[in-house]
Amino acid sequence: MDQPELTLVTHFRSIPDYRENHNKRHILVEIVVMAVCCTICGANAFTEIAVIANAKKEWFQTFLTLPAGIPSHDTFNRVLARINPKAIQRCFISWIRATFPQIDPQPDTINAIRTADAHYTICVKSNQKILYHDIQTTFATLRERNDVQLCYDETIEKGHGRIETRRYWVTDAVAHLSTRDAWNGLHSIGMVETERHIGTRIGQKTRYFISSRPADLQPFAKRVRSHWHIENKLHWQLDVIMDEDAAHIRVDHGPENMAVLRHMALNLLKHEPSKMSIQSKRLQAACDNNYLEKVVKMQMLQ
Repeated sequence: MDQPELTLVTHFRSIPDYRENHNKRHILVEIVVMAVCCTICGANAFTEIAVIANAKKEWFQTFLTLPAGIPSHDTFNRVLARINPKAIQRCFISWIRATFPQIDPQPDTINAIRTADAHYTICVKSNQKILYHDIQTTFATLRERNDVQLCYDETIEKGHGRIETRRYWVTDAVAHLSTRDAWNGLHSIGMVETERHIGTRIGQKTRYFISSRPADLQPFAKRVRSHWHIENKLHWQLDVIMDEDAAHIRVDHGPENMAVLRHMALNLLKHEPSKMSIQSKRLQAACDNNYLEKVVKMQMLQ
């Protein structure tokens, strides 16, 4: 049987273990992997993680060693509360095969994504002054001379008293980016202009992107739109589906790490293509290990 969960073990193994050797009845990476899978299955708190993990013990034993069995809910709480949330986030980035437009582009982040044999399409922030300026200049030059290397598309959406126009450009003309060698696997750059009319008000915004993918306009536009769609709906879904507002976890990094687990679960469930609600998918994953494996295989924002 194909076991995508083994990739979880591989990528989360790098999380630092704060515990003394005599306190290590359970393997840290196995605690984290069980927590991820159980959150996908419906757990919103450490007590619920322990309940689901016990119910799925036989399945976990197919790819985890579980030297002391399933941890108690106190162990899940205590161990995860002591892990730096950034460590879990870094491992998640290395695990997913993803585009990740919301992260701040840094060479070490890009390297982690490429080392995981993954792709990226990342929004460049204005504080990346050299890269940002070079991309601006490149697009200004290509647009001025209507260069054949520049691909363009435009969409217009109307509704609820609002008109929103999005203009997309993408190109593989990266030769004039002075820092291009710092960005592992950089193959293309993108530009998106958004113009929104609401009554008499007009709002405009321009974003620039770097990507390891080819300069293919429609897939680029789809990835950017997917990110905006998720960004707009994410908080509501975390509150309503994952019950984040009602979660009572108040020890050290416990609240932050539970939120990270929920974000990971929501992203994976969102991109499993079955025509079910998020809550239905969580119930399905809890009842069907084959479906859970399918969710774990999902790629974010492909």
